[in-house]
Amino acid sequence: MECPLSVDMACIDMAAAAHCAHPAASTMPNQRSDTYGDDPEVGERHSFPANPGTARAAATWRVAIQRHLEYRHSTVVCVHFYSAVSGNYIAGIKVKQDHGAVHYPFESDTTFKMQSPIFGWRPFEATNGGVSYTKGEPSPTPATSSHGVRSNDTTRYAERDLAAVTIADIERIASTKLEPGVGWYYNGGADQEETIKENKEAFRRLRFRPRMLVDVSWVSTATTLLGQPVSMPFGFSPSAMQQLAHPDGEIGAAQAAEAAGTLMILSSMSTISLEDIRLRAPNCTLWLQVYVYKDRALTESLVKRAAAAGFSAVVLTADSPVFGQKVMANKYRFHLPKHLRFGTLERSLPSATAESHADFDEFVDDLISPSVTWSDVAWLREVSGLPVVVKGVITPEAAVKSYESGAAAIIVSNHGGRQLDGTPATIDVLPEIVEAVGGRLEVYLDSGVRTGADVVRALALGARAAFVGRPVLWGLAYNGKKGVSTVLDIYRSELERTLRLLGCADVTELTPEFVMHKNYFWSPHCRQRRRFPSQREVHASDWPEWTALQRADDHKTSLQQQSHKRRIMNPSRENSQFKT
Repeated sequence: MECPLSVDMACIDMAAAAHCAHPAASTMPNQRSDTYGDDPEVGERHSFPANPGTARAAATWRVAIQRHLEYRHSTVVCVHFYSAVSGNYIAGIKVKQDHGAVHYPFESDTTFKMQSPIFGWRPFEATNGGVSYTKGEPSPTPATSSHGVRSNDTTRYAERDLAAVTIADIERIASTKLEPGVGWYYNGGADQEETIKENKEAFRRLRFRPRMLVDVSWVSTATTLLGQPVSMPFGFSPSAMQQLAHPDGEIGAAQAAEAAGTLMILSSMSTISLEDIRLRAPNCTLWLQVYVYKDRALTESLVKRAAAAGFSAVVLTADSPVFGQKVMANKYRFHLPKHLRFGTLERSLPSATAESHADFDEFVDDLISPSVTWSDVAWLREVSGLPVVVKGVITPEAAVKSYESGAAAIIVSNHGGRQLDGTPATIDVLPEIVEAVGGRLEVYLDSGVRTGADVVRALALGARAAFVGRPVLWGLAYNGKKGVSTVLDIYRSELERTLRLLGCADVTELTPEFVMHKNYFWSPHCRQRRRFPSQREVHASDWPEWTALQRADDHKTSLQQQSHKRRIMNPSRENSQFKT
């Protein structure tokens, strides 16, 4: 029997595609068995394939949903795609059974919303003629059902996130406000996105070693970066086109950093000119990020303008001779809005407009010189008269080269997983880089820093400060300048709380003894310490040995499992040794 309501399966396809893009974050809840009335199969719980990760899985969802609709003889049908991460429905067509039992009751002609962790709200209409997408504002508040629950109010799932307590909360709320392509571009990584995941997971592999009975009634987070005082060892990495997230853009971020007494690195691809930002945030500590462009005069013009505007340093992005491939952003054809302006670049390059360069990555690829060498560090320092910070260092060799080339500091960074996919997590390479430079220049870190505790981990392993990029964009999308201030407040409170719980009253006193790798408990040093506790302290430099030991243990376990499997599959062969 055909379903009386014509359902546009394009809706299902789009939702399934969104689901496939986030396989680990999604599930589909089972239908309630009590909605089937006197169906012959009452009590049967129908479910659909969860966590689809391929186009084939999406097609499976489509077939399963359509068969379910036909089998249930529904007059009005709904299947929900549910995000376990955001706690929101990604798409839906409401369900009403012929038998009179109602699952999520509603009127047949109404407007619903589609939400995903990246896409944000997109309304579509469901009528007896089918499902169609619409543009415009979300629907008005639906009527209340007889049970006191709003019939079609999917917004109630977002309302419970109004209190932003963590950066994850900020990210979740911001994702509902960003335009689809913008969300993909901001949050996505390069290629398979292995590095973007590893950056965050690497921090979770570090454990704290707290000190007990230490006076932490007062803690200090103040430090200096290139001789300039900041209220905490935390700042903003360069992020392009911040007005895509909120009209406050770079000015809002700079004013929030100014109020917090911290530092902001301004992207040369900012939507507001560096002069206007300095005018609106006169006391903010600002550095300018630049590339070395094919037209050297353009680079020289930018750094001289920065020096004239009172910027304190130039940050050279060294890991991007070309831009990495943003797979999801390309799939959803992300283009710059025509009204967008490259405020900083425009004054030195009048043709730099979003209207004439809709594809941002292609535009920048055409500008950047792929022939940049270490000699350009000294050239930048000479033409700007400012200290140069090299961003994108992930090897000890590059760190030493930076020092020899005249850099004042380096940022250990893999560009947030947006350039070369498959590079190691920055927190993993930090100890050997700190050891290689030997205190001859300042070392900072970005990529994957999502909590104040992550900042503490980075400082303990030798970084002088940690920087973040995406959380600033999420803060802007969340609530403009106030949202960025909320992000800073969260990081500061988590930083201070972690210091107190760790038994450290000053960020400058953090050392590698405060953290340990989770494989510490597998190391021979740990076993030795259990016998002779005073023999030696364990340092981060021992991690490679621990990791090798862990791999050996894993290999041994694997061999044992294979042997056990052979015994199970062929018991007669295993028992033959006992036969005479």
